Amino acid sequence: MLGRGYVLALKGNRGPVHATVCETLCVVGGKDVLDEAWAESLCDSRTDSGEEAGHGRKEQRRGWAFDVKHFPRVQHFLPHARSVLALVRERSVVTLNGTETSRELHFFVSTREPSDAEAMAISVRAHWEVENGLHQRLDVVLHEDATRIHNGPGAQNLAVVRRAAFAVLKADTSFKAILPRRVRRAGHDDTYRTHLLTLVIL
Repeated sequence: MLGRGYVLALKGNRGPVHATVCETLCVVGGKDVLDEAWAESLCDSRTDSGEEAGHGRKEQRRGWAFDVKHFPRVQHFLPHARSVLALVRERSVVTLNGTETSRELHFFVSTREPSDAEAMAISVRAHWEVENGLHQRLDVVLHEDATRIHNGPGAQNLAVVRRAAFAVLKADTSFKAILPRRVRRAGHDDTYRTHLLTLVIL
């Protein structure tokens, strides 16, 4: 969210709305591949993060912002929207087998003007940093990546439980230790586990 406005991810589960953006901006026959030459000619503003290095990888994010009038279905779906942002995220990670590269295309809808590509990209980046940081901590503390349940209500329910457990572990002040040690103690100490379950998280 941006003040009273928003920058919302537009994913494939939005069916026709997502499809109309792809049809307008993607290479013909190339699924989720942005036609960058066409994007350049159609956009109102663009942004480029340049190459950033950290955590053993290099990443670059390039974005193009368009007036929502080019996407009537999006305009009908979100009447207050003013722009659509296409963001290409390129990563290079050095592994034991060499350098692995990946390229992802993301779409966003926003109430910001199409001239504000930079501001929208900054908002998206800030959201990703929060999500990535939370995911990393959930994996380290509660081994989220090791789960075999990835889809459906079961996965959603477990995600809610993990986040609730993580919040409780963080809020506890009775046991001064790193979070993995608190998890281990909760697994072996009935009194401590009961204490955690009675904490009120605000």
